[in-house]
This record gives sequence, C-alpha cells and structure tokens, in this order.
Amino acid sequence: MLLVSRHVRRQSHLHSLLTWSRLSRSNFSNSAAHNEQVDEFDPLNDAATPRRKSAHKKSKEKPQSVRDQWPGWNIVVGIEVHAQLKTRNKLFSHTIVAENPDIMPNERVSLFDAAFPGTLPRINPMCISLAARTALALQADIQPRSAFDRKHYFYGDLPAGYQITQNYAPFARNGHVELLKTGKQVRIKQIQIEQDTAKSLSSGSGTTYDLNRVGMPLLEIVSQPDITSAEEAGEYVRSLQAILRSVGVSDGMMEAGSFRCDVNVSIHRDGEPMGTRTEVKNLNSIKSVILATNAEVVRQMAILNAVPSSSSNSPRIAQETLTFDEDTMLTRPLRSKEGVEDYRYMPDPNLPNVLFRKDDVSSIQDELMALGMTGHGPDGHVHYGWYGTKRRLQSLLDVSAPSSSVSDVKHSNAMEHMLRDLEVLMLLDAGKTVGWDGEVENGAVAFFERAIKGDQHSTHRRDPKVVLNWMIHELLGQLTYRQLTFAQNPLSAEQLGDIVDAVEASQITNTAGKTLLRHILDAATPLASDSSTDSTHTPPSLSIQSLIDQLGLAKSRSDTDLEEWCQRAIDELPDKAERVREGKLNVINALVGRVMKISKGAADAVSARAVLATKLGIQLQDGKSE
Repeated sequence: MLLVSRHVRRQSHLHSLLTWSRLSRSNFSNSAAHNEQVDEFDPLNDAATPRRKSAHKKSKEKPQSVRDQWPGWNIVVGIEVHAQLKTRNKLFSHTIVAENPDIMPNERVSLFDAAFPGTLPRINPMCISLAARTALALQADIQPRSAFDRKHYFYGDLPAGYQITQNYAPFARNGHVELLKTGKQVRIKQIQIEQDTAKSLSSGSGTTYDLNRVGMPLLEIVSQPDITSAEEAGEYVRSLQAILRSVGVSDGMMEAGSFRCDVNVSIHRDGEPMGTRTEVKNLNSIKSVILATNAEVVRQMAILNAVPSSSSNSPRIAQETLTFDEDTMLTRPLRSKEGVEDYRYMPDPNLPNVLFRKDDVSSIQDELMALGMTGHGPDGHVHYGWYGTKRRLQSLLDVSAPSSSVSDVKHSNAMEHMLRDLEVLMLLDAGKTVGWDGEVENGAVAFFERAIKGDQHSTHRRDPKVVLNWMIHELLGQLTYRQLTFAQNPLSAEQLGDIVDAVEASQITNTAGKTLLRHILDAATPLASDSSTDSTHTPPSLSIQSLIDQLGLAKSRSDTDLEEWCQRAIDELPDKAERVREGKLNVINALVGRVMKISKGAADAVSARAVLATKLGIQLQDGKSE
C-alpha cells in the first residue's frame, strides 16, 4: 500500500499573496481546429505496412541535418509534456471524469473543483500508482518523499487562483526516453503530478470556461535540453506517447487534449554560450511541435542576424512565452516568461507528503510483470513498459543490432529485416486501447506470443521468426488492404498458428497458406468492419484443417496432377511457352504462377518448374534459369 503521511507542514509568508498584482493575459485563438487529423496515435505513421519485399529498402535520400540547414548554429530544445492520466476519478476529488467528450460543460464538477471555501483535497491513490508505472517505464528514480505545492497565478481557468503541482519535491527524477527511430537517449529531468486547468471556450461574445477538466490528473514530464532539431522534438513526443500507452497510463491523444506539449527553444552560434530560451505553449499535435520549433528557430535567428555578433549593440532574445499560429506559420509573444518568484510557489498546507516505500515500488514492479510489461536486457537488468516488452521480444527472436562486418552481410541484412518487423510489431501494439485506471487490452504483442505458444494444452512451440513474418508481412498486409485496424482483426492467434503449422509441415504450400488466410479474412470482413464489435472476434466455426479440406488446398503429392496442371498452363499461355523455348528462360516464372493458380496453391513451385522445363525441352540449373 502507499503510505501518505498526515503531517501538515507549517506555512509562512501567506501575506505575500495579498500584494500580488493581477497578471495580464493576452487572448489567442486556438489553432487546433486547423490541425490535420494525423496526430491521433497512429502506430503505422512511422512504419509503413510491409506489403512487399521492397518495404525494407532504405531511402537513398539522406535527411538534411541541422548543421547542413543552418551551418554555424546550434539548436537546443527541451520539452515539457503534460500527459493526462486515464483515471476514473479526478486527482483530488471523487468526481467521475467526463468519459464522453460531448458531455455538457460543467457537468462533472465537485465543490472542491469549483474552489468553494472550506472544501479540502483528497489524493486519488490510482494517480500515484500510474505515476509510479511511468517512472519505472522511463527508468526514473522514484523519490521516497514527494510533496505538493501551490503555483499561484490569476486566470479564469483556475477557480482557486493556484494550481496544485510538485515544484520543489517531484515524484520522480532522472530517467530517459530512447527515441524510436534513432535510439538516441533524451534525459528526463523530473516527473511531477499536478492538476489540470479548465478548458477555455472562446466565442464572439467572449471567453467561457468548462470546469469538467479542472482537477484532472496530469503528469508533467520535463526533459533535459538534449534535443537538437525540430524533427528530433517530434520523435521525442511520439516516443513518449508510445511509452506511456505501453503501461496503460495515458491514451496520448493529442487532438483530444490529453497530451499537450510546451517546447523551450534557444539557439547560439558555435563557440558562444547558450542563448536565451523561449517557450512555445500548448502544442497539441506532433506536426505543431515540429513546425513551431522550426518557426521559433527562424524567428530567433532573424533577430540575432540583424546585427553582427561582434557588435556591442548585439540584439538579445527576450525571455518570453509564445504561441504558434499554423495559419501564418509564425510564433508570436503571449507574455513575458515568468520565473519561480512570479508564481509564488508555496507548499500546499492541505495535502500531506507522499511517502513511497521500497515495498510500494516492488508492488508496482510485480503488477507490471503480471501484465507482461517487463523484459530483461543483455546485462540482466529488468526493463518495464515499452523497453521491457522490446527486450523480451528481442530475446525471444534472438536478434540484436545488425553487424557491420562485410563477411556477415547476409546475416546482418536478415537481422536488420527482423528488427524492422519487430519495430512494426511494437508500434502496432502501441495502438491498443488504453482503459481506465491502468487497464490495457491485449494487443499485437499478446497476439504474437499466443500464436507462438499454440494451444494451452500443447507443449509445441512455433518458430517466433516464422510467426512474426506471417503476422507482419501477410496478416497485417491483408488487413491494411481491407482498411481494417489490427483491433478489427478477425483471425485468431490460434488460427494463424495452425496455418503456420500446416505450411511448415508441408501439408499446404506457402501460397495455399496465404489463400487460406485471405479466405478467413474475406468471410469475416463484415464482422471486422463493424466498429461496435469488440477487438476479440469469434473465429469461424471450421478449423483450419477443415478449411484446407473444404477448399482443396492440401498439397498434392501426385505426379499425375502436377503433369496435368503444367500442361494446362502451357496450353493456356502458348505465347509465353514459345518464348521460353526461344531462350527467354525467365518467362517460365509466368507459367509457374499459372500452375499455382490452377492448383489453388496445392502444387509445389520447385517441382512445377522442373516439370515445365522438361515439357518445354529446356535445362535449368539449381532451380533457376541459366
């Protein structure tokens, strides 16, 4: 259990709050309506579905680096992410959160949320538990003691005139995010728990506020300034999305407002000290993060280039808070940047310290292990969440980074392809539904592991590499062709495993296996396309063996059948047969394809090639055209 001390700390300097002047706030339009709807978490956005072998080919175009784009300049970026925890209740009240985004404004508001005098906060333990999951997933250090502070500012979205956050004693420190594409590590400074503010609703008559969002639990994850480009900033946000979703902490839906970013940007020339940072607030899409970062770099560069750096009157960047307008592609100031002293931070007298013991940490670790969210690295260290699952699958597939040795190019390429397939599997899994209070549905990884294990009463274990190949290159490709998500996949893990078994046992050919897979998907497409159905569908009643018999897909071992199929192919494609006789030996592949079509995949392609060669009076070497 979590231990929360009941000691209330003595406060001082409360009178200083009375001397405050009201902070002026510039109104700005919300550009979210203009964002293209591409930032809802799309697991395939960065990993195109491999439909053909060419999916693994690398682009020859090398992306332009910052040094090439702006030579002589250095870009320094740090990001503050505000991730809304997906809990049924708010952070400091028992108010049920608004599950339906279309719910009427101010329907889910308690007296505490509205800051009625005399109401007191009560910590939601689930928020502490989910914060601990996040810290473990980011390999951060959970602090044995953390405390809540009041961050004072006067604005309409804060009924109490202050936000409850953790400035002086955050829940966790350190940690890192490993970027999905490059593997670069971006350090985490701290993770703190805080309450959300009201939602501003602008109209022609003014601004109103929806208090349904007040008091929603947030995790503010503050990075170190390790990011050096706008593209890297976007990759960091996408990577953090995947990590939080992997442990069931947040759904990461930026367009819904549950994952918002503030980007801090500074630039400086080579050999000069760090520049003044500015903060671009409330970016609600990855596209906005990338565009706003570039826009702010350009703005600062224009100011600093106005006068030579050697001049005594060299212009300076003002430390200020900005907003980004996607219509004009420009950042513009909102207000001067506040410092710690402006917010008058003070410990919250109504909330106790949060004490997190080693037993509490072990309890969360055991919980993640029971949910299949752990894995061991090469050094034996236990990883959690995204990294844990990735390490576990790497061990299962026996893959590592591709070798650079010239003598091992073939093996290195195979490893590279396997790692690519693993990346697609992980991104697919990140798209699974995140439930309430840490609940996570079974996703692509659970499907993959079930397909490997087979029937629970069987000791047979399938080759993970073969299963992964079928899952990524065949099943996923067919789902994409039918415009179905993986959650709508009607094929069960057991059925996929049975198809793999039939192919590996030479009961059916590889082509027949693909035909069987397509047949099942075609038969179940009406069910899979129904958005109201659950992600786990009832498989067709017939077993894979029954379908093989029904469709006549069993691999033929009869020489007579093969002779007939080959002769039919020659008769149906006389022009191609003649070209083969004339020496165009590669054309024989078209005849082999016709044999496979006639036999519905029951023919063995190698044997068919040999029979065709004999009938056409040509010689083939090692099964390939000379």
